[in-house]
Amino acid sequence: MATSPNATQITPPRVSIIDERTGAVSREWYRWFYSLYNITGGGLGIIPVSSGGTGLSTIPTNGQLLIGNGTGYSLNTLGFGAGISVTNGLGTITLANTGVLSNIAGAGISVSGATGDVTITNAGVLSFSGGTTGLTPATATTGAITLAGTLGIANGGTNGSATPTAYGVAYGDGAAYAFTAAGTTGQVLTATTGGAPTWAALATSGTVTSVSVVSANGFAGTVATATTTPAITLTTSITGLLKGDGTAISAAVANTDYFAPSAPVTKTADFTVAATDVWLINNKSGSTCTVTLPAASSWSGRVLRFLNYQAQTVVSASSNVVPLTGGAAATSILLASTGDQTTLVSDGSNWLVTQYIPNNILLLE
Repeated sequence: MATSPNATQITPPRVSIIDERTGAVSREWYRWFYSLYNITGGGLGIIPVSSGGTGLSTIPTNGQLLIGNGTGYSLNTLGFGAGISVTNGLGTITLANTGVLSNIAGAGISVSGATGDVTITNAGVLSFSGGTTGLTPATATTGAITLAGTLGIANGGTNGSATPTAYGVAYGDGAAYAFTAAGTTGQVLTATTGGAPTWAALATSGTVTSVSVVSANGFAGTVATATTTPAITLTTSITGLLKGDGTAISAAVANTDYFAPSAPVTKTADFTVAATDVWLINNKSGSTCTVTLPAASSWSGRVLRFLNYQAQTVVSASSNVVPLTGGAAATSILLASTGDQTTLVSDGSNWLVTQYIPNNILLLE
């Protein structure tokens, strides 16, 4: 028993294994065996981390390291990033730089050293000048330098930045060159005093090639054939009657610019004359028919005609009707007689009775 305890490197108890009083394993030796059991991982021979071991039974491969994982150890190799390599050998790990090994100066560039903290310096062009050409560098240092500005005419340039128009013509504007628009077949370049030249149709004596109609007139014009007596067609999108105001032509508005014809309207109750009414027939029974006439001031020259189908009077809602014999404006339009008819005309202030035809009038020949 002495050999096995010594092999554990743990000092065994200095008492007998068997307790003479109980005939069982003594308490000291029991504790010693219990501790040995825990240290060796529950009899598996693996010492846990809590007892100073690794808690692992795996033999590491080349380059593997014990790496804590929060609960114990894991075996893993070193990782590496860009420009770095890792070589795992027998009991060794070698790290190497696989990226930039040295810095070498090129044309116009200098470096402070091949490795370590390296300073790169421009040893080439430090500035640039466009001279007297009118061109300027986009940057005064190095790199891809773009020339800006315009090349003066004195240096063979155009002194302008205009892009040439396809099939256009270059002309001078007093300071730089510019370009006309492209002409069309048969056109010629025409000078304009104080302005750029323009393309125009070649004039032919006595021949009409186009027609222009002011759009405000509502007309469009075309020339059927370019001859001395061309067939000119005028068209308009305006429908109905046309009116002119001395400058333009436009569509006339019914019952504003002219009185449009309308069918007779029969009324069976008091009513208001509508904007389009011309012939009005009273067919209201039982009592007087009251008519609201339009404002005479808004309808100067308008004509209204009334016919009575009932033996009831027809009156205006306002005193704005001047009798056939003249005098002050009153309300009477038709007497209470079937078949009577009258004509009213606005003078801009009132409605004048210009004709009254009773139904029982006797016509003499």
